[in-house]
Amino acid sequence: MPPPVTLADAAGVYEKERLGENANKSARNTFNNIKRRLETSLGPLDSISLGAWSSMHGTGLFALLDDPINGALWAGPPFPSDMWNGINAERNPDSPYVSPIIGDSRLVRFASHTKDAGGPTGWGDMRMVFLQYSSDPIVFYEPASVFRAPEWMKEPAAVDVSPDMKFMPVVTQFQLAVDMALANSAPDGHGHAYYGPDYVRPWVAVTDPDNWSEADSARLAAHCDGGFHQGCGD
Repeated sequence: MPPPVTLADAAGVYEKERLGENANKSARNTFNNIKRRLETSLGPLDSISLGAWSSMHGTGLFALLDDPINGALWAGPPFPSDMWNGINAERNPDSPYVSPIIGDSRLVRFASHTKDAGGPTGWGDMRMVFLQYSSDPIVFYEPASVFRAPEWMKEPAAVDVSPDMKFMPVVTQFQLAVDMALANSAPDGHGHAYYGPDYVRPWVAVTDPDNWSEADSARLAAHCDGGFHQGCGD
């Protein structure tokens, strides 16, 4: 596979311009400029949070039909992400909202700190993985929670969500808003604090590196366990 291309700069564009539509237009321009500079189809994409949201706008339906990517790993997609919402809406009815299964998992898979992406086998021609934590309010915030329970509160609580959390109109909205403000200060592997070792197996599932073994994944995950809010070293 071609080497991965990171579009995290799109997040910086968003922060600078502060307007979603302008950021998304800038992200599409960034995406297209990278493609032109490479003069080839893009390999797997990798982006987190606002970078994930913005880079999805460069991989819309017509863009993918015209010049498909090999795949993508998107971590912590913010709740307004149209592509993420559209894919979530197609989840198999018996799969949980915070960890959906889409069809036969040949195109899209979801991973978390308790679930990898199922390895590099069983895919179709394109591979897309969303890495998301069930306790991430940036992903699972629901604007309508001011008057109705979010989808994930209608199901049994996920492993890192308190089973004591109950829906209360207005109060739940306030709780989720506070959680969003504090999301990046959560311990690694929870909230919006995406943890280095949790990227390893989803990335292997997307890229399928030659001669890679589970022992290699375990060794790299241990190498990326650098302490509180620290990623991989050299």
